[in-house]
Amino acid sequence: MDIEMKKCQIEDEQVVYELVSELQQELLARAYFHKVWLVNRQGVDKQCYLVYYRGVPCAFASLSIRYPLHHSFPVAEIEEFIVKEEFRHQGIGSYMFSQLISIAQACEAQLLELSSKDTSTQAHVFYRKHEMTMRHYKFTLDIGKKT
Repeated sequence: MDIEMKKCQIEDEQVVYELVSELQQELLARAYFHKVWLVNRQGVDKQCYLVYYRGVPCAFASLSIRYPLHHSFPVAEIEEFIVKEEFRHQGIGSYMFSQLISIAQACEAQLLELSSKDTSTQAHVFYRKHEMTMRHYKFTLDIGKKT
């Protein structure tokens, strides 16, 4: 098979760093990313996945299973979802999305959520194409120190 999705391993940190930096459209603070990577690797309710196309890592996603009281059932949340620019429009994103749905269903999640920057209009088209609807607003407040 040309496309394969695998759980991230500890040694995948650099390729994941590059993909998440592409998603954020900026190089992330490397030392802090390393700390967060290690914390995320310990969590049982969050899994990270790399997608390979012909053996080349080309996409990344992370999926969390949460148990919010206001839903009273498990909810899956895609926290990161990125396909490298040069690998888009080849079915890789659709493959990864369908795999994440299957994983969420296996965890008995009844709802799949994600947040997307308001400027990520290509992503919005992709999510709507995959039958997602926009039902919420996500508000943010920057409370951290500026360095």
